Amino acid sequence: MPSRDAKDKVGHVVRFTTSEADQVLLQAVDKAMKTGEYESFSALCKQALRSLLLPENASVASTASAASVTTLQQQMTAIRGQVTKLEGAIGMQRAMSLKALEQQINQVEQQFVQQFAQFADRLDHLESRLNHPTAFPIPEPEPPEPEPIDPLLDRLAPLLEDF
Repeated sequence: MPSRDAKDKVGHVVRFTTSEADQVLLQAVDKAMKTGEYESFSALCKQALRSLLLPENASVASTASAASVTTLQQQMTAIRGQVTKLEGAIGMQRAMSLKALEQQINQVEQQFVQQFAQFADRLDHLESRLNHPTAFPIPEPEPPEPEPIDPLLDRLAPLLEDF
C-alpha cells in the first residue's frame, strides 16, 4: 500500500494568474493543445517536465537544439556568401556601366571638338574673304558692241556734217 506521501504526490494542480507572463504561457499551452500533438494537458506537462528535469532527455533536447543552431548558422553563412556575391556582381555591373558612359562622353566630346574645329576653319576662311576683297577681282564690264550701222544712214551722215 502506498504511503500517504506518495498519494499526495499523485495529482497536482497548475494555476495561471492574470500576470502577463502567465497569460502568455497559458496561450502557448492552448495553442499546443489545439495542434493535437499532446493527448491531454497532463501529457503536455509531463513532456515539459521530462525535458526540464531529466538529464538524458535534456541532453537529447540540447543536442537537437545545438544541431538546429548549427544548421541555422550554416544557412546564414551561405546566405551571407550569396549576398556578398550579389554585391560584387552589382558593383561590377555599376563599374562597367560607368565605363561605358565615360566612353560615350569621350566620343561625344571628340565629335564636338572636330565639329568646332571645322566651324572655326570655315569662320576664318569667311573672315579672310571679307578682309581681303582684292583676292577675288571683280571683272570689269565689257564695252557694248557697236550696233550695226544702217548703210543709208552711213551715206547721209557726211552730208549732215557738212551742212
